[in-house]
Amino acid sequence: MTTVNMVAETTLRSRLSVGRSLPLPRNRSIRQRALALTLVFVVITSTAFTFQGFPFYTRFGSLRCSHAKRTDLRGDFKVTASAPSTHTNLKQESDPLKLNAAVVHYCGGEQYANIAKLSHENVKRYVTRHGLELYVANSTTFPTEAFLNPKAWLKLAFILQILNFHNHDWLLWLDCDALIRNMDTSLEDVLDSLGVAQQHEIVVAKDIGQSPFNTGVMFIKKSEWSKQTLARALRLAGDTQVKEHPWWEQRALHILYNENNHYEHTKLLIIEDRWRMNAFEGLMEETNTSFVWHRPNCREKPRCDDLFRKKFCEIHDNQCID
Repeated sequence: MTTVNMVAETTLRSRLSVGRSLPLPRNRSIRQRALALTLVFVVITSTAFTFQGFPFYTRFGSLRCSHAKRTDLRGDFKVTASAPSTHTNLKQESDPLKLNAAVVHYCGGEQYANIAKLSHENVKRYVTRHGLELYVANSTTFPTEAFLNPKAWLKLAFILQILNFHNHDWLLWLDCDALIRNMDTSLEDVLDSLGVAQQHEIVVAKDIGQSPFNTGVMFIKKSEWSKQTLARALRLAGDTQVKEHPWWEQRALHILYNENNHYEHTKLLIIEDRWRMNAFEGLMEETNTSFVWHRPNCREKPRCDDLFRKKFCEIHDNQCID
């Protein structure tokens, strides 16, 4: 046998020997596929945590996702990440696009007959400009109106109905004898300028005399506490002295605030600088930055109605209505 043939035979025997001593597993192809799939999953998952737009990021990512930001009018959204924050600014805690707020209004009773149309038009123009919902209490939207007397008690009952059946972050209540004077100022900006924080759930302005606060202009946050507070105030109407008190529902809220049995001193914010939120006409405290002009307790009806009409025309650049 030649040297070449001997080498070839030795090599062949060596290969056969290795093949006999290390047999290939029958399921090698299945295991390889499983391993490959595992590697692919690891790669995809790792990429998901890095790439902010991937669905896994919003569910499992270690960073907190901010609210969706609209990128065009068709409703496409871009998700961005931000580090956790304890800042209590309402603009950051709510949707960055807009606070989900609404305005609540009612003009019932003979004393408002001559200004009801003007008051409603003022509110209507404001909500139209800012894209807000408007809830107007009447016999259709609030059928129990006819049973409520004095009519002032409708305020709390109607607000409570909206809180129970509609989903808004905040509600703004306006008495019929109040006018929004800063039509360009959003509710977000008003709440922010007043220093409203996360713990505040009802916002009112300081009143005069023995009344601690005035509810003619009032912000109400949608929360279980707010709903329970309004319900507690309404139940106080079972006491005739409270129901017939000259301050009506406002007196009921005063009682709850003075008792402070349910954290009213923490959750009810009283704005000391009344003119910023609720400027009283009788005190001549209105400024260019006052959000609402209000003529409470105006007793001389013809003069008060004329004063209201002139203020409406002034606010709306002489775009008056009959």
